Amino acid sequence: MLLNLRGLSPPLLAPLFSIVQWRYARETLFRSRTTFVVLALGLLACSSEAPPVTSGGGAPVYSPPSGSGSGGCTSSSAPHPVGTTCVTTVHGQLIDSANAPVTAPVSVCGGSVLCVGSAADEGLFHVTVNKFVDLSTFVLHVYGHPHHGDMITRLERATTSEITLNALPRVPRIDFKGDVVPPTAASSSVVRSGPVELTLAAGTTTEVASAHENTRELLAGAVPDAVKWDDGIVALFAVGPFGARFSKVAAVALTLPDAAGVADGTTLDLVILQDDLTDGHTAGTLMKVGSATVTKGVARSVAGAGIDRLTWVGVRVPKGG
Repeated sequence: MLLNLRGLSPPLLAPLFSIVQWRYARETLFRSRTTFVVLALGLLACSSEAPPVTSGGGAPVYSPPSGSGSGGCTSSSAPHPVGTTCVTTVHGQLIDSANAPVTAPVSVCGGSVLCVGSAADEGLFHVTVNKFVDLSTFVLHVYGHPHHGDMITRLERATTSEITLNALPRVPRIDFKGDVVPPTAASSSVVRSGPVELTLAAGTTTEVASAHENTRELLAGAVPDAVKWDDGIVALFAVGPFGARFSKVAAVALTLPDAAGVADGTTLDLVILQDDLTDGHTAGTLMKVGSATVTKGVARSVAGAGIDRLTWVGVRVPKGG
């Protein structure tokens, strides 16, 4: 359930953000199988009462001595690691496929830093960071469930301490709610949701985040402006419950848009959105997980290929081909 933060005063928002922050950390722990220690540091890193954090095994993070800036860092603070930037705030606006504002929790993640905010009225959000960070490993994560797909977008192009995201990609809407994904597939099982079809091998177990336990239906929605993520994209869908993990690779069939015009027999790359936020160098990028062959407007993963999680799933023209 999304938190409705409209109309709440700042004193009331603080404890709610703490609740969302813990919940987000718990889901991140589930998805990444990382250690609790790293997440605990992440929770502390964005609190004004937190002790200094020097590193989390990912993006370098540095807390300058007290008195070096009221916000925890300034652009002129010294010393700080080479290649890091003092990020004070990240703010912007979220809209969805229908150009409607999106109200959803958001976070800025990288290494040991986990800073949580929320997009509220008109989709506007403001996240306080106040840390030196390596922006090459930082992403903005929009937690869209249940009405939108999650979105992870990189911040590496930012060049200033106060980061304003004026041209964020649109957040995908969930247009289809389909079959229930079983906790364990007793036999080979097909689950469908709109243009997305998955085949779970017998014995496949599906772990979902605790927040999704009561909503195990397969969710799907087209990712708008998909070519902005990869100019070779033919079709790209947000599939949920986001972050669910399969014990065995699931075969995929994607119904392509009519406008795709892909000939039968064409081989495409099967890609997913990398959603492991502890890997700041690849999170928010599309990665190839196999191949798919097109037959009568449907791209089906080849034998042995498929997906091990629910995230963004799509097909693209092979690189170099």
